[in-house]
Amino acid sequence: MNLPKGSFFDDPKSNLWIKEVIQASDPKISGTLIKNSKLGIQKESNYFLQDGKLACQHKYIDLQNATLEKIKDIGFKLTKNRKSVELLTHNEEAQGMWYKQLKQYCIQRGFNNVYSINKLIGKGNFAKVYSASKKSDHSTYAVKAFDKLKFQDIRIDKPALIKELSIMRKMEFVGVIKLCEVFENDNYIFMVCELLEGGELFNQMKGKAYDEKTVAHIMFRILQSIDYIHSVGVLHRDIKPENLILRSKRDMADVVIADFGLADFYNQEGDYMFKRCGTPGYVAPELLQDKIYDYKIDIFSAGVLMFIMLTGQSPFKAQSYDEIVMKNYHCQIEFSLIKNQPLSEEAVHLLTSLLEKNPDLRISSELALQHPWFQKQGDHKLILADTYPKHKKNSELYAKTPLMGQELNQSITSTPLSVTPQMRSKSNTTDQQKEDQLTSTSRQQSQSLKIKKQECILEENEYNVNEEDDVPHSHQIKMYQIQPKLKRNQEEQKQKQNVDNKGSLQFKI
Repeated sequence: MNLPKGSFFDDPKSNLWIKEVIQASDPKISGTLIKNSKLGIQKESNYFLQDGKLACQHKYIDLQNATLEKIKDIGFKLTKNRKSVELLTHNEEAQGMWYKQLKQYCIQRGFNNVYSINKLIGKGNFAKVYSASKKSDHSTYAVKAFDKLKFQDIRIDKPALIKELSIMRKMEFVGVIKLCEVFENDNYIFMVCELLEGGELFNQMKGKAYDEKTVAHIMFRILQSIDYIHSVGVLHRDIKPENLILRSKRDMADVVIADFGLADFYNQEGDYMFKRCGTPGYVAPELLQDKIYDYKIDIFSAGVLMFIMLTGQSPFKAQSYDEIVMKNYHCQIEFSLIKNQPLSEEAVHLLTSLLEKNPDLRISSELALQHPWFQKQGDHKLILADTYPKHKKNSELYAKTPLMGQELNQSITSTPLSVTPQMRSKSNTTDQQKEDQLTSTSRQQSQSLKIKKQECILEENEYNVNEEDDVPHSHQIKMYQIQPKLKRNQEEQKQKQNVDNKGSLQFKI
């Protein structure tokens, strides 16, 4: 791919200014700015920043992914779609105030002037993630650096990254990863996020069953965070232990939802960039079944987490990856496992409500947070009461999933799943040996169909990073997608329905 001049986010067909009047209702900042023209003519006007738009009189600039640069100590330059404007302030203090607000939506230049790389903390086939220090105050952050040359299909990768950034910019809650700012140079895009040092929740679980009070603390935070994500109109679609990061190792309840690579804005018609996506073993059945779905898919995933923490085992007990997919598809949950645990009636009721197969009957995050099980945990509500998200409810966000006119074929082979050609060589879905502990079982589940990974890459020579550093995969940015296979002839369909000597249904992924 030949890198275009300018920004990765440019759309040459679009203009910088959009001619439309915006009424100032609740601007983040407003004041007088001086527009500096190429001819040296300066024009002073009133500007205001609202809903990610910088407006003036009868026009505005959509600031999403516009390039922002400082002009010495007197103003800033905005560039978008290879067109730019210089706006001057009256003093350095005003410049700082405007710049602080604008950078929340824009792409900045000069990453190396602001941050210094410390060490490698995560990597994948397409990504490396580093801890970095801010030079001004030595505070530490996690930096994900996308190598533009690694994007395989710019027609898909570019809008996917733009969507991920737009979603992350909306997130402002203690239980959700915070995107601080974004930088770009000729070769890389840098996402600067808060640094979470507690590691994955997965590493803490280790195949053991936790007591109800501990699980209640963790689940309350997870459901709070999911409820907040839904309140801003977003579905996460990949809730799993690897995407739940502890802020510190001292408090398991201080868990943060990360990785919005598969997230999308809710669409009532089910029109998404990636429709069938997620990690088998954690996704809701209706998503695998290619039905129209809504926010309840994240609730089901939360139920899987609760099941694992209470029992120490996966709800989909299987001997192979294929069997996990099939049981997940049919929602064949091993509820018999909960009989082996001394669980309260309230815990079982909430668990079964979260794992309800029918999304219309599945409990919502809002109702789950009011469940008697949480009220029973004594000091639990007092600890987390102050962190509860203060947001307005929108009834449309909790619309039920439309019912299908006909029952789907009960054989998963009738709606097979497949990886896309780009990742076929990187995805290995051969049968695994039977696993006795949660660690190996859950790891098998988390090896989702690897259709596309949007990861961060940095050249080691640039920052003298040692490739052999310890690499916790919790900081990787992953993107998985599950898509229907192309139609096969009748002979191939019959072959997939053969039963092997062990009596298990065989099908290809």
